[in-house]
Amino acid sequence: MDRYVCGLAASLAAFLFISVPPASAGVVYDAKLVEQGIFDCGVRSYRPSETGGNTYSVNGCQLKESTNVVRGQIGVMYGCKFSLIGSPNGEDVIVEATWRIPPPGAKNEKTGEYFLMHSNYWHATIGEISIFAWTPDNEGEVVAGKWLLEIRVGGQVLGSCAFDVRT
Repeated sequence: MDRYVCGLAASLAAFLFISVPPASAGVVYDAKLVEQGIFDCGVRSYRPSETGGNTYSVNGCQLKESTNVVRGQIGVMYGCKFSLIGSPNGEDVIVEATWRIPPPGAKNEKTGEYFLMHSNYWHATIGEISIFAWTPDNEGEVVAGKWLLEIRVGGQVLGSCAFDVRT
């Protein structure tokens, strides 16, 4: 009988060990706005965007002007730096950065269609500062009005910033 109980306990322990999912990755509960305005960055690489422009991976970004009012121009980068607050520090998480664009929307130069929203997914690190910015690549991406940048982790908006873009 003792062997049966020990064997059953060992089997149950093995089942629980194998069945329990691993600890979840980092948990983010806030995206604290650090800087907002016009930035100058070194471009490392880019990939074509589904909306017709390019999605850039940048480094060495310096704030040129702290502002929420920008003159929309090709090549002028405006955006926000956020610090992800959560645990554990140093853990990578997936961040969705969504730009909400005022009507009539930005124009996809390849298709001629207009879009009112543009999202990208990025790896960011809890406890570190990340930049999310917009740089118009063509005249169709220069749209006057209120632009809103939302930072989401796990589908929840944890931070945002807005710009009044003027042409």
